[in-house]
Amino acid sequence: MKRFILYIMCGLAALCACAQSVESALSPVLGKLNGGRSVTVQFRTEAGDASTAGSLTQCRECFRMHTPQMSAWYDGRTLWTYSDAARETSVTEPTADELMEINPFDILNNYQKRFTTRVAHRSPASTTVEFTPKAKGSAIKSASMTLSNSTKMPQAIDLTFSNGSRMRIAVTSVSEDKGSAKSAFTYPSGRYPNVEIIDLR
Repeated sequence: MKRFILYIMCGLAALCACAQSVESALSPVLGKLNGGRSVTVQFRTEAGDASTAGSLTQCRECFRMHTPQMSAWYDGRTLWTYSDAARETSVTEPTADELMEINPFDILNNYQKRFTTRVAHRSPASTTVEFTPKAKGSAIKSASMTLSNSTKMPQAIDLTFSNGSRMRIAVTSVSEDKGSAKSAFTYPSGRYPNVEIIDLR
C-alpha cells in the first residue's frame, strides 16, 4: 500500500514538473503580448509548395497582419479581412478556431482551457511546446511552437489541420514597441477606396 501511494505521488510530481516546464516556456511570451506593448513579427509561411512572407503586430488580444495576398485587422471583437485579388473586405465576429486560422499566435490565448500541452523537445537553444485541442471538431488537429531560450520569443509554429494539410510559420524577426491605440487594429477604410465591404456578422 505504501509503495502504491509512493507511485501516485511520483506520478503527480512528474505531472506538476511538466506543467511548470510548459508554463515557464510560455509565460515570457504571454507577458510581452499581454503587457500593453506591441510585438511585431516578420514571418514566412510554407504550405505544400506555396510560401509567402508577411508581418503581424499584436497587442493583447488585438492584431493586424499583412501578406501580399491579404490583410487582416482584429480589435478584440470584429475581424476585417481584405483580399487583394477580389478587391473586397469581409467583416466577421470570428470564433476561436477562425481566429487561430488567421493568426496562429492566437493559440496562446487561454491555451490552458483550449489545449492539452506538453514540452515535446528541449535543447540548449530552444524549447518546443506541443498543443492538442481539447474540443472535438477543431479545424486544427495539432500545433507546436518552438521558442528561443535566449529571446523567449517564437521561432516557428507548425500546424496540422483536420484535413491532413500542414503549414509552417517561420519567424524571421521580432521587435517590441510601445503599445498601439485600439484604432490601429481596426480597418482603415480610407486606404481602400472603392473596395466592396461584405458584412457577415
